[in-house]
Amino acid sequence: MSDKFYSRVSNTFLGIALVFVMFLIITDNVLPFSTNATVKSESLEIVPRVSGRIDSVLVESGDEVKVGTPLISIDNTDYSLALDKTRSLLKKAKSDLQEARKTHTRNRKLLKKGLVSQQNYEITENAYTVSQLALEQANIDYARAKLDFDRTNIKSNANGIVANLSIIRGTYASSGNTIGHIITSRKWIEAAFPEKSIDTFSKGTLVWVVLDAKPGQVFTGHVNYIEPASQSGINSPQNLSAVKSDTRWIRAQHKNVIRINLEVELEIPSGGMATVMLQGRGLNRTISYSWMKGISLFRYLY
Repeated sequence: MSDKFYSRVSNTFLGIALVFVMFLIITDNVLPFSTNATVKSESLEIVPRVSGRIDSVLVESGDEVKVGTPLISIDNTDYSLALDKTRSLLKKAKSDLQEARKTHTRNRKLLKKGLVSQQNYEITENAYTVSQLALEQANIDYARAKLDFDRTNIKSNANGIVANLSIIRGTYASSGNTIGHIITSRKWIEAAFPEKSIDTFSKGTLVWVVLDAKPGQVFTGHVNYIEPASQSGINSPQNLSAVKSDTRWIRAQHKNVIRINLEVELEIPSGGMATVMLQGRGLNRTISYSWMKGISLFRYLY
């Protein structure tokens, strides 16, 4: 009796092991499956283009903004003074050029009549040229001062949600330093698959997607593109070739990243985890959906 019992138990475990091995073979070669998938989204940095004290913060993390929405204003006192100064210099440069033009025109007429020397004419001609260059530089200085003044008002350059806004009124903001982010609504899935299964995918290939944030639901997605390279496969010009040391008996599988777009738009946070599986066709499609449906239900527990 005990021998039969142990024999049945052994056969059962052996059968389970064989089924598991077959499942691994199928998921690697026929219906690739990956739990190493993450929800990604675009994150645009909020970066001041000028430095100064924060005069007012008009939004906070979590606020929805659109292109052109005012976000932050920087104290513009110094920039206003600089703008007024360059405006005055521009006005003076225009006046100087006008005077130099009149003198140059008058001396040119006098030169033709022989009433002024060539040397005096060349002096006025050089002065006229210098005035033209001075006006060009004054225009450049004014445009730069105007641009800096306008940049004291930081506006959103995308539609999205403000996140991680790490600044308050009165603090100093440095030009070029990130002070927050805008997370756009555009989201996608990045899934890592063993390289031997990459041949089963191409642009437009349909996949099943289970999101940890949406248990019990199975979504359809399609492959947008396959990443053409990974960090380990890029050899920088300034670096010599490197040999990666490996002390494992069995080498870990290399994985390639596939970008997947969902067929529906969902309000889900970026960074969330997902599971992805090739849909396949016919019976394979039924099998893959059943498996993913089971995983989606399991997400209620874990």
